[in-house]
Amino acid sequence: MIAIFVATLLCAMYVFTRKKRISFLIEGKYDVSDLVADIQKVQDVPLDRVGMYRTEKDKNATWAYNFKKCSIRNILSTSNPHARLQYKTDMTNDKHPICDVVKHHIPSCVRSLDHTLRVCSKNWEFKSHFDCAYNKVLCILGSKRFLVFDLYDHPDEVSIIEHTKNMSIDDLKIFLGQCGIRCNDHTLRPGDELHIEPMMYHRVEADESSIILGHSPPLDNKIGRAHV
Repeated sequence: MIAIFVATLLCAMYVFTRKKRISFLIEGKYDVSDLVADIQKVQDVPLDRVGMYRTEKDKNATWAYNFKKCSIRNILSTSNPHARLQYKTDMTNDKHPICDVVKHHIPSCVRSLDHTLRVCSKNWEFKSHFDCAYNKVLCILGSKRFLVFDLYDHPDEVSIIEHTKNMSIDDLKIFLGQCGIRCNDHTLRPGDELHIEPMMYHRVEADESSIILGHSPPLDNKIGRAHV
């Protein structure tokens, strides 16, 4: 009888924990040193379509207002916050050699079409948003900070997002704490992997340039709360 009670209690705790988890970080999951070395070999090959991004106070998102041709080296060395650069690809039809390099070191990219590679310049900022599917993010180069927070079914979701759309992560974290809204503050460094549950808002900032690889499965069976 005691054994049954303990087992039931553990199961209940497990279910409760799973429900409450919004994100988690696995530090140093991968050794990406060889991958970075091979990326450096192709960093001067031109990219045909690199987004030029801006963040405006009256907008609810960070968006690409133009595109240009440049190299990975150009992106990583750009530090102007008013001319942020991002190269984004799902690596399916892209012929740039960085796609082959990533697929060589991470074979799952070959078997799956659900990966997105992003090369971002310094002073990066992406306003709070959520994704409908479960997300995994691997940091390959540099660092990126994610503040993940839970507004799922929150009655004031729209007003909170509108009120906080121009807050930095530091200010947003304080505000969310005052409102009793759960949040996780993660800083990804090379080899770290971040897991984000569906429908969880996240704001992204970075002082350093970065390269990250995201994996988000199809939406077919992922709408709503998913599990790892």
